[in-house]
Amino acid sequence: MNDIVFDRISLDEGLSQSIVYSICQDSTGFIWFATQEGLNKFDGYKFRVYKNNKDDPNSLAINYVSALFEDREGVLWIGGMNDNLSRYDRLNDNFLNLNLDNDPEIMSSTVITSIVQDSDGIFWIGTCDGGLKRYDKKKHTIEHLIKKNGNELFFDKQDISCLLSDSSGNVWIGTMTEGLYCYEKKSDRILKYSEMVRTEENLSNNNITALFEDHNRNLWIGTTNGVNFLDTSNVFLKKYFCKPEYIFNCRVSSITQDAKKNLWIGTKNWGLIRFTDDNCYNVYKHDPNHLNSLSGNSIYSLYIDRTNVLWIGTVTAGINKIDCGKKLFYNITKLSSGNSTFNMENVRTIYKDSLNQLWIGTSKNG
Repeated sequence: MNDIVFDRISLDEGLSQSIVYSICQDSTGFIWFATQEGLNKFDGYKFRVYKNNKDDPNSLAINYVSALFEDREGVLWIGGMNDNLSRYDRLNDNFLNLNLDNDPEIMSSTVITSIVQDSDGIFWIGTCDGGLKRYDKKKHTIEHLIKKNGNELFFDKQDISCLLSDSSGNVWIGTMTEGLYCYEKKSDRILKYSEMVRTEENLSNNNITALFEDHNRNLWIGTTNGVNFLDTSNVFLKKYFCKPEYIFNCRVSSITQDAKKNLWIGTKNWGLIRFTDDNCYNVYKHDPNHLNSLSGNSIYSLYIDRTNVLWIGTVTAGINKIDCGKKLFYNITKLSSGNSTFNMENVRTIYKDSLNQLWIGTSKNG
C-alpha cells in the first residue's frame, strides 16, 4: 500500500541511535525517544540528547533507556537497564535518579520494560528478569511483588513485557511466558486471565507483547501470534492475524489508536498494520524503491501525539511519522462557478500560470 507518506527521522537529523524502544509526548509538547544510546528530546526541528555523566549525579542514570512515562503531574519518568529509574526535572533540565533494587545480582541484568500509574497514583513498573514492582512516590517506598504463600502470584524475576492501567482502575500485566494477569482494584487482588474474564476462549499465545485500551474501553492484547480483542464486559474474545488463518506469523510489538479510531499495530518483521472499524486492514512495509515508505519492517514502539501524528520507533531504522489527520488525495468530480457546474471526470491537461491559477482542460466540458 502506497496511500501513506512516511516521514523518516534518522541519525542524520540528530537521533542518537536507531533502535527506539519507547516514545512519549510531554505536557509541554516535546516528543521524547528512548534508545540504547541516551534519551532524545525533539522539538519538531532538532534533538537534544541526554546521556549519563559519571561525574554528575544529576545526569541521566544510564544511557540504555527502555521505557518512558509522564505521570498525572506532568513529570517524565525514564526507565532503563539495571533497574535504573530517572525523574526529569524540567526546571533545572536534569534528573533525580533512583534504583529500584539494591540486589546486585538483579541489577546486573534487569531492564525496565513498562511504567504505568494506577488510579491511586501508585507506579507499577515491569521489568525483564526482575519481576513486577510498585513504587509509591509520596512514601518513597518500593514493593517487589513476589510469591509468599497461598494464592499470591509469583512475579519474582519473571519477565514482565507490558503493563496497562485501564479506565476502570485495573492494571493489566503481560508476561513473556506466563500469559496475562490483572490487578482488580475492587477486590485488591492480582488475578490470572482465566479468573478475570467470563469466557473459556484462550488467548492466541501466552507471550504477551502489547496491551492497549481503545476509545470504547475494549482491550487489545498483542502476542507473538497475533492480536486478541476482549470486549469491555469480558465475555467475548476475538483473534486477529493469528496462525493458521494468516500465512504470516504476526509478532505484535505495539498497539495504539488514532483520533479516527483506526487501530495501528506494530509488528516484528511484518511492518505496520492499520486496522479499521469495519474490520479491514492495510499492511505497510519497507520498499527500497520508495523513500517515503516505512524505513524498516521491525517496529518497537508506536505513539499518537495530541495533533494526531503517529510516531513509529523501529528496530535499527530510526523514527517514522505520519499525519493521521491529513487527507492525502481529494477526488474532485465537479467544479462550480457562479450558476454553472463543470464535469471534471475527463481531465486531459492541467496548467498553472504565473498568478498561481490552475487551468484545467477537459475532453468535452472546456
